[in-house]
Amino acid sequence: MKKDVKIIMVHSERESAEAFANEVKDSIGVEIMIPENEE
Repeated sequence: MKKDVKIIMVHSERESAEAFANEVKDSIGVEIMIPENEE
């Protein structure tokens, strides 16, 4: 049974955060949600 896990990530460098999220999703199947910058 696989749990649906959502991780909220705040990262100063969005490209790095997206790359990390993709690596995590590929390796353990957990999708990381990266909120849009609200600046």
